Amino acid sequence: MRTAPLRPLVLGAIGVITAVAVSVRYATSGYHTALPLLLVGAVALIAVALHTGAPAQQRAVPLRQDIIAGACIGLILLPIYCWRLYTTPWQVNTDEVTIMYVMRQLLHTSGTDPLGLSWYFGFPAGIFVVVGWLAERIGGIDLYQVRVIHSLFGVGSALLAYGLFRQFTTPLRAATFALILGANHSLIGISRMAMRDNTGLFLELLALLFLVHGFVRRSSGWLFFGGAAAGLTFYTYFPSRITLVIWGATLGAIWLLRPSRDCFRRVVVAGLVSLAGWAVVAAPVLIASNKHQSEAYGYQRQQFLFYPEGRLLEQQWTGTPTPAAAWKANIRQGLGTFNGKTQDQGYIYPNFGHAFTDRISGVLLWIGVVVAFGALWRRRNDALPEVLALTGFCSLYLAFAFLITKAPNYTRLLVILPFVAWLAGSGLWWLAEWISQRVRRESPARSRLAGTLAVVGVAAILVVNVRIFNEFAARGVAEGNDVGSTGRLVAARRGVTGQTWILAADKRLPYYSWGEQWQWQSWVAFFADSAQKVTVVSPDSLDRVALPSRFTLLLSRSAWAEQEMRLRTMHRVGAVVPVIPSGKLLAVDISALQ
Repeated sequence: MRTAPLRPLVLGAIGVITAVAVSVRYATSGYHTALPLLLVGAVALIAVALHTGAPAQQRAVPLRQDIIAGACIGLILLPIYCWRLYTTPWQVNTDEVTIMYVMRQLLHTSGTDPLGLSWYFGFPAGIFVVVGWLAERIGGIDLYQVRVIHSLFGVGSALLAYGLFRQFTTPLRAATFALILGANHSLIGISRMAMRDNTGLFLELLALLFLVHGFVRRSSGWLFFGGAAAGLTFYTYFPSRITLVIWGATLGAIWLLRPSRDCFRRVVVAGLVSLAGWAVVAAPVLIASNKHQSEAYGYQRQQFLFYPEGRLLEQQWTGTPTPAAAWKANIRQGLGTFNGKTQDQGYIYPNFGHAFTDRISGVLLWIGVVVAFGALWRRRNDALPEVLALTGFCSLYLAFAFLITKAPNYTRLLVILPFVAWLAGSGLWWLAEWISQRVRRESPARSRLAGTLAVVGVAAILVVNVRIFNEFAARGVAEGNDVGSTGRLVAARRGVTGQTWILAADKRLPYYSWGEQWQWQSWVAFFADSAQKVTVVSPDSLDRVALPSRFTLLLSRSAWAEQEMRLRTMHRVGAVVPVIPSGKLLAVDISALQ
């Protein structure tokens, strides 16, 4: 009779002991391949033990409607995110090449620690290993495969957003909110790049889904899973680490709105269980960060304006005369994130003339903020979605403007999208209901008018955002791109035996828009076959270095104008191919004179 109550205690104890053992083993002896599996087992055991406690409140879920809504979201977004990924966008930013290179190196280097830090600015190694491993499963770590994986995380984020929003509202409303998130042109543009930045948004949504689900259903098991998912954000892109802070602030705001003893107890239990799940999962990377503080925190100090390193970086980034002026410029640009025209200050998705959101969503967002505050005033005891949306939006919006450098930085801003989508969707539905209430003539279709107007509004948002992204993609095709155009040219000759690439460039006659010679060499070599040689030389030294009998010369038009006569005298010059449409960058096939 007493064995049943003891079972969850035994399972929980085994899980806790396993989690502690993993952290102790990692802290004392480093990484072992068994540690991730043991960590997953510990999380599962503790969550199962918590699930067997007090019965959770049950809520009927129309599963069929949710499946249909999810299928519709996927069918709408998959073509937008995944069509012609290799060539669209044509632009390839240098971060894409670097991130893919990090993935290759970490996966193919013995002794890689996926629970620790990478050499790349001290970023966690785990997400590079996971995305790289997934890319290799479908063909390899190259531009197309990594873009496929990244784009699928973007679509997955919209589906998780539907699951989160569905905790609060009807399938139709949740689907419209999720589509507003998925339709965001910045998310589309970044997700179609070979990166890992949207994985932070993906894990943030997963954590919030579990946390909200557990809080609404009073399930400690789901709350623990949510905390564990929040712990996973510490292994991916840095901005998503704020997930647990937002959740804690939301719980605090809930208690302030209804300060009763029962609410206090519920909030404290939810917070402690979530924190425990986070601690179990995040412990290894925190241990690694503590061991390697210079690598872990050096880059991060440059990203916050309250550190001298951050203020200096912002001054250099904005070109302002003083750190105070740089801070003011950051605030001004950050506050205009949703309604201004400042391009991405991270220069990953520089779509000129547009804000982080489209203009329609930018207006609906502020209508939604007013609607959410109104809902808080009317029903303080049942306003979890409004509290979560306002807490997440206001904290991130103000932090990005006042405390964090390079505002607006679009890859960082992805973590604000769940709250923007909820607020903009609320504004859209408020307008739709307001219009429908003005229809004086009674008709059977009146009750469906608000839903129809909301769907039309979402369709308009989707079309506008696709057009905005298409402007960015079209500019890449029309103007070309130094990294993207060169990389695809080199990749097209990967099968050519004996192919040699010589990049003739220096600071006086550069080929790429920025960087050093070692970076230029890596940007070309990444796309070349491993057997093909890539060399960088100064254009002025072409007549003094030993050149192979056959090679392809990459150089600027200015460098070619200076060196053409000497090269034609010493070598047989073949095709001179413009790398970009303007002809400012050239590829010249050269062979020895017979």
